[in-house]
Amino acid sequence: MVGPLGYADHLYADHEYFRAAGEYHRYLYEQPQGPASTAARERLGWCYVHGRRWDQALAQFRQLPTDTLGLGRAYLGLGQRTAAESVFRGLQAERQLARMAAEEGRWAEALPAFQGTPAEAALQARLAYQPRWPALAVACAVVPGGGYLYAGRTQDALSAFSVTAGFGATAFYYFTRDPGNPIGYATGGLTAVFWAGSAFGAAREAQRANAEEDARALAAVEAEADRAEPAW
Repeated sequence: MVGPLGYADHLYADHEYFRAAGEYHRYLYEQPQGPASTAARERLGWCYVHGRRWDQALAQFRQLPTDTLGLGRAYLGLGQRTAAESVFRGLQAERQLARMAAEEGRWAEALPAFQGTPAEAALQARLAYQPRWPALAVACAVVPGGGYLYAGRTQDALSAFSVTAGFGATAFYYFTRDPGNPIGYATGGLTAVFWAGSAFGAAREAQRANAEEDARALAAVEAEADRAEPAW
């Protein structure tokens, strides 16, 4: 027999969160003190969590008789990390606390909570990753393309070396034959521009490489932490 929230729960299971929210709202409007009102309010809060409507989620979870995982998620979404941590600790939600640690770059601290899960491999890979330092990428760019190579962008390194070396060789050719030749000055200027650009680009690519590694590990952590979400 389908319960009073059956259709809403069906929509929720199909990831139709806003339609489900409408059904939960309907139930609460018609039966604000009904036997399923607490469940409806919690599930409505989760609909808002999925929609990233954190204020509305928090308003629903605060009306529940006890703290729930959703309350901590709403606080976290609003950036109220101290309040979120307090809720998660009270619930002994280790994976949610580990998620917070991962978001702050404390990968080793997050690892134990995800042992034996797909997120473990992602965290191990992140811990093994050697961050690329933008300043060192700029220093490596003294050799055209060297900064890109340090940042792990081999194709960009080859392109930067080819272009910079090509213009540099052209400038050298004209300067050695006619120091006043305008082509020498033009190609020399282009050499300097491309050289400086490759140094700047290498620093940016180093930052991007680090961000990609962080995002890859964090995505695995969040996917696993989200499995703790209640299912109806």
